[in-house]
Amino acid sequence: MIAGVLFISFPFQAMGKNIRSETDIHAMNADEAMMLYSEISNEYIREYDFKQAVLYLDSAFAYNDKVTDPEVLGYYYNTQGYYYSLKMIESKEHENYYKAIHYYEKAGKEHLTIPIYHNLAFSYIQKKDTRNLRKIIDKMLPLSLTQKNNNLLISTYNILAFYYECLYEKHIKQTALLDSAIFYNKQIIEISKETKNTDTMEIAYNYVHLASNLLKKKDFNPDSLTSYIKKAEESSDPLDTAMTINCDWVKGEIAFNTGKLTDAKNIFTQQLLLMDQWQPEENLNMYADVYDRLSNISEMQKDYNNALLYERKKTNCLNIIHDAEKYEIISELQTRYEVNKKDMRISRLQEKNRFQEKINWLYAGICILCFIASYFIIRWLRSKKKVTESQLHLTRMEKQEAILQSQLKVELLKKVELEKYEALLENHFKNLQLSGMDDALEDLKKEQVVLNEQIKQYADKVHEYEKNRQLQTAKSTITPYYSSIIRDLCELIKKRLQNTPAQKDYIEKLQHVSESFFERLKNAYQEDLSVTNIKYCICFTIGMDTRHIADCFSVEIRSIHMARHRLKANFNMNKEMDFDLFLRQMLDEI
Repeated sequence: MIAGVLFISFPFQAMGKNIRSETDIHAMNADEAMMLYSEISNEYIREYDFKQAVLYLDSAFAYNDKVTDPEVLGYYYNTQGYYYSLKMIESKEHENYYKAIHYYEKAGKEHLTIPIYHNLAFSYIQKKDTRNLRKIIDKMLPLSLTQKNNNLLISTYNILAFYYECLYEKHIKQTALLDSAIFYNKQIIEISKETKNTDTMEIAYNYVHLASNLLKKKDFNPDSLTSYIKKAEESSDPLDTAMTINCDWVKGEIAFNTGKLTDAKNIFTQQLLLMDQWQPEENLNMYADVYDRLSNISEMQKDYNNALLYERKKTNCLNIIHDAEKYEIISELQTRYEVNKKDMRISRLQEKNRFQEKINWLYAGICILCFIASYFIIRWLRSKKKVTESQLHLTRMEKQEAILQSQLKVELLKKVELEKYEALLENHFKNLQLSGMDDALEDLKKEQVVLNEQIKQYADKVHEYEKNRQLQTAKSTITPYYSSIIRDLCELIKKRLQNTPAQKDYIEKLQHVSESFFERLKNAYQEDLSVTNIKYCICFTIGMDTRHIADCFSVEIRSIHMARHRLKANFNMNKEMDFDLFLRQMLDEI
């Protein structure tokens, strides 16, 4: 049901040959016997005698393994699908219809697949499954155009109209999609005027469908819609309850949209009486729409008791629909799971029987290769261990020899220094003896003055160095809050840029970020910066690549560009200014 209007699909069936007597069944081959039983079952299905139909379908299936003509198999599975469609077992219906399509295509009878596609399409329309419906249309439309059959083309256009109507309901009421549906409705009318061999029932439903779509567009002429409904009633069987209900819906909508609330209420009430003759669970969507419209009318007429009553009935219908849809989805998923499970099991057993011997040989070969590989690996490890031990022993000997050589050099240097000191001391005493003690004391005093002066200069330099060091330390000291931010960023770079050549450069540049940088950043922003924005500013300042920043923060690259743009705007910078250069100017040195 599409948008509150019920449209019935009438299954197309491939017509069989004249049914022969069952007395000559023993004279037939497997192909003829399956075809005969399938034709008899088809006739019983048309008469709604499902019990007899199943018996003949089972008899036909007995010849399944012996049939050689794929067209016969296609007819059998088509009949089987027809049976399950009337029994409303959708999973079995689809399974058999798709098998029928497979065998018809294998037999080169693609034109026989068009009625099957028609039946499948209507099942997808009821579920508003536009994805599978599009696949059906892509198969059905080229075949219909090549056959040059107006009846088939009308059926295809009818499905196309439903397809665009489903898309219209799914895609936020796009008018273009509704226009496409109306276009195909009108194409059906044009084609029907050119031929006399047209299914009047489908044309009648097309008139109702067209009127319903024009109502949704909210741009219609009531007289035109009334004429379409009149043509639909003239083309249909007067005893067709479904057509009467559809026409009543459109008439009620016309009356409601033109402000004739009393007429609309009477029409919808009459429609409910007709619908009560059906099984309610099969038409819950229609009930929900009619109850919704009656609730609106009662509210507009200030009959709030009836409005509330209709609203409750509508809610009950929607709840039942929701529960049924959930059950249907679960059943379909379970069926698919069971089918796939059985197919996989069969394939697995076939593969196991086919390749079991090869697998055994493969296992044997792998074991032999593993044994050979283990033998050579053990030998290689042993030889490598011996080489490693020899190299380690040689390294230790060389290290000990180097230590001894170093100690010998130190001893020699000490000896030379002592000999030099001894010579100087001896020379000093000799000079004292030659020049006298007074002169020696005077020289020592002069030497002491010079030494004191050098010590004072050295002390001044040390004091100045200590002062500069203290200033530098005070300058590089960062408060714990900012220090934790730099430390977190450093950890991110180490962890997430491990294989990046620029990692070392980023970490080194982080060491130059000082307290003054944070103060200048805070003064320039004039508001409290979040931790994330401070980290972004540091990354831009030290020149990190945008891709590396995104890797560190586990975000997309475009998020980094957006953060840069947002920060630049918050700093009140012009578009022409370089944001990274602006930040680097705040840094003491990079």
